[in-house]
Amino acid sequence: SGLPLAHVDGHLNMHLHPMILPILVRLAPEYGIRAVRLSREDLGAALRHDRRHAVRKSLEHVVFRTLARLAAPRLRAAGIASADRVYGMHQTGHVDEAYLLALLAALPPGTSEVYGHPALGAPEVMARWQHGYDHAGEVAALTSPRVRAAVDVGGVDLVSYRDL
Repeated sequence: SGLPLAHVDGHLNMHLHPMILPILVRLAPEYGIRAVRLSREDLGAALRHDRRHAVRKSLEHVVFRTLARLAAPRLRAAGIASADRVYGMHQTGHVDEAYLLALLAALPPGTSEVYGHPALGAPEVMARWQHGYDHAGEVAALTSPRVRAAVDVGGVDLVSYRDL
């Protein structure tokens, strides 16, 4: 596309797979890749907010945490940045206003990514993999005046991966 890459993340975190990560690290300088998503989310916080799909969330947590632990030292050694933690992966497709308000009230220091799938409508090409996602609800949550006020009150600096 010619667009500069802000960061790399992959569907189901495939970019962290032990067979993919070395290729990513090797190609990063050539493509100006300075940051990568490391899927580090607090399972306890996710389950306190929404216990639905607890088994799936728990299994994802184990897999993603393991991949992130294996990838982190390689990325650091290559000078590739990442956020300290990611929120919303276990709430995928349902990052609503209540979730964001609870997150902002308890956000620890450091750099955090909010993961979601906001859109004005369900992308037809993705519909079969995103059954039940509330894309419009995520847009509403991200543009909510209450969420914006919580960002301001919490002194949260909104940045992108380009800023890491």
